[in-house]
Order: sequence, then structure tokens, then C-alpha cells
Amino acid sequence: MKTSKKVLIGLGIGAAVGTSIAIIASERIKESVIGTKNRYQVKQFVDDKLNGNEEVLDVVSEMSDSEVAKIVSLIDKVERGKDKIKVTGKSVREATDEVVEMLSSFVANMIEHN
Repeated sequence: MKTSKKVLIGLGIGAAVGTSIAIIASERIKESVIGTKNRYQVKQFVDDKLNGNEEVLDVVSEMSDSEVAKIVSLIDKVERGKDKIKVTGKSVREATDEVVEMLSSFVANMIEHN
């Protein structure tokens, strides 16, 4: 085999490996950014609705990204359900209080198991 073919094969392999590494790294970066964004959103909720309770903020900091994502999902559902809640007679304040209560019991449960 000629040297030029060997060089081309080597360059092709190098390009494939480089592309694979870039794809893997970009996926990890994407997951990290999403996790950070979700954690920030939950901490903002704690600041706004729970008066920045330090215990809850500490628990949020120790949660896994999947646990934080579940709480973000819950917060989003409440936000989307505000109109539905008004129709059924509950006030937004009552719905927010329910979420605060659910989050508080979740945090208390987390603290008990740690």
C-alpha cells in the first residue's frame, strides 16, 4: 500500500474519532446546561415562594439532576394549569400553596432519608 493511502486512511480515522469525541462532549455539555438551568429555576421558586429557605436551598443543591427535573416539571404543570384552576374555582394562590406544601413534604422526606 502506498504511503499516500496510509496517510489518507489515518486522516480519515482521525477525523472519525474527532467527530465522535465532539458529539459526546457536546451532549454532556448540553445535559450540564439543562441541569444547571433546572436547578436555577427551582432555586428561584424557593426564593419566591418559600422566602429563600436555606434548608430547602441546601436540599436542592444536593438533589440529582433527575430529581430537580421532576420538580421543574411539577412547577411547569402548575404554571400551565393556572387557567384551568381559575375555571374550577381554586385560586392561583391555593394552587401555589399546594405546590409549596408538596415541595415542603418532599424536602422533609429527603432530609429524613439523608
